[in-house]
Amino acid sequence: MKRLAFIILILMFVSACAGYAPINTSAFELGASKTEVQARAGGRLTPVGSKRYGDDAVEVLEASRRSHWDSSVVERYWLYFVNDELDQWGRPGDWEKEADEIIDVRYR
Repeated sequence: MKRLAFIILILMFVSACAGYAPINTSAFELGASKTEVQARAGGRLTPVGSKRYGDDAVEVLEASRRSHWDSSVVERYWLYFVNDELDQWGRPGDWEKEADEIIDVRYR
């Protein structure tokens, strides 16, 4: 009985780490089409939002990885497509910090 419990414990420990593969960011190649990026990322992209700026259409998709324990988001990337072409990608809020720093420098 102790041996069976030990084997089950080892299997749980080994399998718990199996799902924690990071997001494959090499799939995010600038200039690639949305369908190419989705195919490389394994189709795990969900829409966040979209907006039209004049003749340009901007669409934001999210690549995220969730925890197995409480289904909270562990890792998240936003991909910005302009006219169906990947223009920039990174973690949410990355560009807000840069914009704040640029504005701060301009007003000094």
